[in-house]
Amino acid sequence: AVDSSTHCTSPPQTLFVIPSTMTIRHSTCLLILGVGTLLLLAVRGEVAFDFEQNGADWFTLDDIPNNQCGATLRSSPIDIRKDEVKKGASVVSFFYPPLEEEITIFWNDIFVDGELRDPDGTEDFGYLQYQGKQFVAVSFHFHSRSEHTFDGKQFPLEMHIVHVRTDNDQTLPEFAVLGFLFAEGPTRNRFLASLENPDGEPRLPSADEPDVMYTVDSDLSELGQFAADSRIFHYPGSLTTPPCTQAVNWFVVQKPLLAKKEQLDLWVNANLNGNSFRLTQNPEVIDGQTTQRNELVDRFGVLKINADFVPSLLPVEAGVVPDSPVFPDEMRDAVMMALYRAEKRRQHADAILQTAERERHDPLEKLKDLFISSIGGGNLAGLN
Repeated sequence: AVDSSTHCTSPPQTLFVIPSTMTIRHSTCLLILGVGTLLLLAVRGEVAFDFEQNGADWFTLDDIPNNQCGATLRSSPIDIRKDEVKKGASVVSFFYPPLEEEITIFWNDIFVDGELRDPDGTEDFGYLQYQGKQFVAVSFHFHSRSEHTFDGKQFPLEMHIVHVRTDNDQTLPEFAVLGFLFAEGPTRNRFLASLENPDGEPRLPSADEPDVMYTVDSDLSELGQFAADSRIFHYPGSLTTPPCTQAVNWFVVQKPLLAKKEQLDLWVNANLNGNSFRLTQNPEVIDGQTTQRNELVDRFGVLKINADFVPSLLPVEAGVVPDSPVFPDEMRDAVMMALYRAEKRRQHADAILQTAERERHDPLEKLKDLFISSIGGGNLAGLN
């Protein structure tokens, strides 16, 4: 959905398709609408697709412009298989600050969705950076059962934080999605509980109760810190609902979040009774033919990379912890620790460069010593 408070000028005629799972606000809207027409594929009461076959039939949806659900280069979701995972040297950085605005929780005809309806257009959910690319978090939503699986194991629930790239000219769309899986645990999950109806018994919007809508005082800061303490599975993929745009940088948190069974049941039932997921797109050979495929994963595998909680992604003066409601007291220690870790990494990198520079000159020094010994000393002015 596009926030009704956003003011955008008429775009050129380039066609750019974006699904209803996205929320485009303030500066992000100006960047994206500046290069094309936004086509909303699902609006309240008019869903252009369903999950009856869990996406197996989406490639036939001719009424969806720029439908890429039959493409094979980088499709999502996938089954993440340990024997195909490779160690990566890159780091994904993100930061989700506490919010001053409340989050609206609603049913968007596909799944339970969360978005900021900030009338001033001044807040974002958070920020993500990978390999120099900058992304802004614009919304989050849930699937049940999980879309990504680990060695074939499917989890009860999966959450996606959707980010839009903002540091390019938006000629081509590019997204980053941070995914969290939920497994059964001994206690209620505090984050999920913060999103449940705050008035009375826990209650969620759903297909059975589509008019349920409310606001909650919550944020993604704890999830960001949780992800930073885990490893991240990274691969090139797509959106998991039509038009399945093949321009997503996927980051799936290896360690699942835990929630009590009764709480997970509430969320599973709200998300189409556990049937709001697309089938995994790893190579599946049926009758000698490959029917589902992510060619890049097939060729290069999935990377396991590190994550970091980086306060400097917040658009404030670099290295300064703002003294404002954005950073309540309980977060200042985490922020300062993150800045400390960043400084230690910088010092470590400088030490490596200095060692490399010294070693680069060592062979010349050895050659000089060898020449000196061969002539028994002498005038060395010509060697300097």
